Amino acid sequence: GIIVVVVALGVFGSIALDWRQTGNNMQSVARERGAALFRLVELTRDWNARHGGVYVPMTEATRANPYLKHDRRDVVTRDGVALTMVNPAFMTRQIAEIAQQAEGFQLHITSLRPIRPANAADPWESAALARFEEGLAEVIELVPGPVPVHRYMAPLKVTRPCLKCHEEQGY
Repeated sequence: GIIVVVVALGVFGSIALDWRQTGNNMQSVARERGAALFRLVELTRDWNARHGGVYVPMTEATRANPYLKHDRRDVVTRDGVALTMVNPAFMTRQIAEIAQQAEGFQLHITSLRPIRPANAADPWESAALARFEEGLAEVIELVPGPVPVHRYMAPLKVTRPCLKCHEEQGY
């Protein structure tokens, strides 16, 4: 009888350790994916900002950004093609829409002082943003719910090219 109890405790202990290790591995993979995706967004935004925004044809999917204050936000080419400037934030939002449709993951630009109201932080993001103000480099957390989800967030630093749009926010 005692041997069965000892063996059972050993098996349950092993299962618990395996379960914990699996959780740690999932957290590690989620962090790596989040960090890699964040870095790609960061580099893409920097490329756009260094070019002062980029012009794209206006379509149903790409209308003029009402939050972009720029003297030449909308232009027309000599042959009559209407173009609108896509700044880094608008570009990131469009990339986020494509990522949601193609890959099923969500990207969200947020701030405690957003220019675009839809970029307002949710409670989890607000808490992460407050932690960034204290110097934390990133936040990753498994958020419970009907379908638990890993959330990753890191601060996008405002660089000199970003100030054209963001200096009115006090950056």
